[in-house]
Amino acid sequence: ITFTHHSYSQTGKQQMSVMIPLYIYPSSTWDTIINTANNADVEIHTIINVNSGVVSSALNHDIVEYKNWLPNLNSSNAKIYAYVDTDNGMRDPALVEMDINAYIDTFSNIQFHGFFFDQAKSGTSSSTGRSASENYQYYRNIYQYVKSKNDSYKVVLNTGVVLKDQKFLYAGQEAADIIVSAEKCYTDLSTEPEDIANSNNNKGNPYQFAA
Repeated sequence: ITFTHHSYSQTGKQQMSVMIPLYIYPSSTWDTIINTANNADVEIHTIINVNSGVVSSALNHDIVEYKNWLPNLNSSNAKIYAYVDTDNGMRDPALVEMDINAYIDTFSNIQFHGFFFDQAKSGTSSSTGRSASENYQYYRNIYQYVKSKNDSYKVVLNTGVVLKDQKFLYAGQEAADIIVSAEKCYTDLSTEPEDIANSNNNKGNPYQFAA
């Protein structure tokens, strides 16, 4: 996942960052990510996915392994996000909050940069009968809950589409800090990520990014 953010190069152009879905069991492969984060010219963000986000029911052995490896990742230049599923806005908010708390409590010595909420729904959903405003409020509530835990946490929503509802990113009303606005290989994008992020529907919202 590549995305634009607020930092700029000396030329004044928005710099690119890379977010890596680290959906693999802790292993020596993590060393590659750690080394890359410490030596790359771009900022590296990683998403850890413990038991598909349901940390509370993860096997104890798995938790031990993550506890053994996460400090190494945490001490690198990589930023860490925790994976949480939302099932297109239909998952019980209490379960979402339980997952958030489980990450924070289980890995209390890890400095999380934020949370990555997968299967996010931004518009009207014909399959669920939920309106766009209902979906917005669902994620707005999650956003506020995350911020109540730590205001510095970033909230990432994986909608997979460029948002038409500006409210998701309006200051004071936002439901996310970062939006995944495309789900395809970088080489298959017809436009650059920064152009997607600053399209007519999202002009002025630099936190949109492309996968």
